[in-house]
Amino acid sequence: MGKSNLIGLNPKQAPIVVGTDVQGKSFKPARGIIAPKRKMPTPIESVGQRLNAFYGGRSKKLMLAKKKRGATQGVLALSESENKDLLAMASHDRTLNKTRELMLFCAGLSEKVIVGQIKNFCGQVLQRHPAFARDLLRNIWEKSSEMATEDSLFENLVSNNYATLPWREKANPLTKKEQEQCRVNAFHCLLLWFQLTRGMQVERILQLLQCHLWKSSVRQQKTDLDKLRALMNTKDFSAVQIVSVLLENQIYIANNNATIALQEKESAVSHAENMSKNLTEAEQSLKELKTKVVCLEEKSKQERKTHATETAHMKDNYEQLRGRVLRRLKEELSLLEEGLYALQRDPPKVHVMVDHADRAIGSLKREMEKLRESL
Repeated sequence: MGKSNLIGLNPKQAPIVVGTDVQGKSFKPARGIIAPKRKMPTPIESVGQRLNAFYGGRSKKLMLAKKKRGATQGVLALSESENKDLLAMASHDRTLNKTRELMLFCAGLSEKVIVGQIKNFCGQVLQRHPAFARDLLRNIWEKSSEMATEDSLFENLVSNNYATLPWREKANPLTKKEQEQCRVNAFHCLLLWFQLTRGMQVERILQLLQCHLWKSSVRQQKTDLDKLRALMNTKDFSAVQIVSVLLENQIYIANNNATIALQEKESAVSHAENMSKNLTEAEQSLKELKTKVVCLEEKSKQERKTHATETAHMKDNYEQLRGRVLRRLKEELSLLEEGLYALQRDPPKVHVMVDHADRAIGSLKREMEKLRESL
């Protein structure tokens, strides 16, 4: 059979269409063969359509059409029947692979309406999953002040027996590989839930992964050869680098905190030394003051004793002086009375009065001199 024109075209005039074979390699079909036009997929314009396509396995892309991202709550809201159907569809995601991917996608969205709907839906999926059926884990969805600590929640989730999970419908138990996938995915989903609802920081997420999920894997790498193989077989270099950077930041912060703590310790030691020195000086001053107080008390005691003695002497002297003065006044008063009586006689005896007056005056003068000398 010779060369022939296809569809009435000259082979040299037929368009050349580039395509791919079944193995994905590009090829150029024969001239004149026109490749069929690709059918454009129907754009997804609501969260419900996107979740339906995602859990149904028809699409791995989660982003809505650009014109619908800013739509209102009423347009995007899931209906009760739609939500029920989606939950039934999500119940087949027993290892939580799709739910984990959905929550990870939701953590990177900025549209609050879409984030709120996806978050609420994921919360319902997790509540219905048997991995979260324990009493301790049920409190996660309740705003209770008695909720357990984050570490206890994650430790409880990791230690769960995934071989005997109580599925709603009769189903075969998970295989060992599926059990491990479910355990890891449940752990990741709870981390993402806390990130979406509590704004958990990446550093805290890394800490929880290290303490509760990765520690069992690290224990399995006992020898240096095991550790070397684990490092060489690592494929996700971005995750390793992120962990390395986060750990470096933690070490940097820890070093800064240690430096600050050391400085504070040195300052506290210096302050304690100064306080000890001040205390020693204060104790010495107190000792000296106590000595002075003892001396002053002794001196005061002696002064009181001396004062009492002097007071007794002064009182005795006063009484003696008072008695002497009274006697002197009595004697001189008697002389003056006798002189006055002599003047009243007829005839009056003036010389008697003069004699008695002179004697009285002399005696009073001598008494005055004694008083001056005693003072």
